[in-house]
Amino acid sequence: MKCHQWTKNFTLVILLSSCFHNLQVSAQQNTSSLYAQTSEMADAMIQYDADKASILRFYSTSSQGDFFTRQQGPGYNTPERRKRLLELIDQYLEILKKSPFEKWNINGKVDYVLFKRNLESEQYQLLEEQKTYDQIAKYLTFSDRLFALQKPRRRGIAVNGEDVARELNDINKDITTAIDKLKKVDSIELTQANLASEAAKGLQGVLKDYFNFYNGYDPLFTWWVPRTYTSTDSLLGVFASAIKRKGKVNNLQKDDGSGIIGNPIGSTELVRQLKYEWISYSPEDLVDIANKEFAWCDAELLKASHDMGFGDKWKDALEKVKQTYVPPGKQPEAMYDLYKQSVDFLKKNDLLTLPPFIRRRLGNVYDVSRKTTGKSFFHWWTITHHFLSNKYNDV
Repeated sequence: MKCHQWTKNFTLVILLSSCFHNLQVSAQQNTSSLYAQTSEMADAMIQYDADKASILRFYSTSSQGDFFTRQQGPGYNTPERRKRLLELIDQYLEILKKSPFEKWNINGKVDYVLFKRNLESEQYQLLEEQKTYDQIAKYLTFSDRLFALQKPRRRGIAVNGEDVARELNDINKDITTAIDKLKKVDSIELTQANLASEAAKGLQGVLKDYFNFYNGYDPLFTWWVPRTYTSTDSLLGVFASAIKRKGKVNNLQKDDGSGIIGNPIGSTELVRQLKYEWISYSPEDLVDIANKEFAWCDAELLKASHDMGFGDKWKDALEKVKQTYVPPGKQPEAMYDLYKQSVDFLKKNDLLTLPPFIRRRLGNVYDVSRKTTGKSFFHWWTITHHFLSNKYNDV
């Protein structure tokens, strides 16, 4: 008996040891995948967003005190920030090239395709922005000297206040010269003028951040720089406004009577944006489809106008609908009536099962009197729904 009991205990110990060992091995194998996502691309996408946000903050053109704007990063990209963003995109595109796409699950493959699309689109936009900047750089002859001032500030390096004041004074002369030259320019393409204006405002932000960092802390800087800084900031504002006013849409588009003349993006950009959204139609195809849909709408409009007794005078029918609304204060009741019509329609045609609890819940009328204030077309839209639901409820 003792021998049998000993054998039983020994066997149990061996089994437990084996189980414990397997658990250890399993735990070691799963450690690396502890934070694994359902998509193999998740980590790279999250890391890219963090890297991009870091660049936007580090090369921000907002002042140091503007914390929230600095966290988000302003819309304007300085040449240095644009370069760093392009380098970052190249790094992640290289990562995608080395990824084992065929071995991934469907989630990873979808994220790969979308992430690659987004990176290439951002890359394209930054390169186009750089082309535009290259065209306006001749107007911003003073920008490099201002950007040079900012570099030591990023690392907290001490500066010589007297030298800074002297440099800003020379820069002011350059800005004044640039403003005078603008007076001789008839016009600048609108996109270029807007970017140049944003560049000048960006320089204002960079200079303000630089000034706020040293002023009030460095005594010599505080003594020498404030007055000259104020002049520089003012001149940059004048330049930004002046070059923006020179902007002109250079196209042959004529006023269609609306008084709104747009700035067409062109066929190439339109096709690119359609491709970005995975729309397989050409612009011409979409126009043809839109014309067919408009024709259908016109036909249905005339049909409703005839049913209302206005014949082909659909504008009169529309005006009738617009003027047919419930008295002030009766809107909640009108909405509840529409709700009951909708429920009756669903029940009559057996389109959807609505349990009693849900019907009671959906029948609750919220405080619409405040939420619809100022929405002038709310009333006629509900009446239009009333007319059409009665006339065309066979869909």
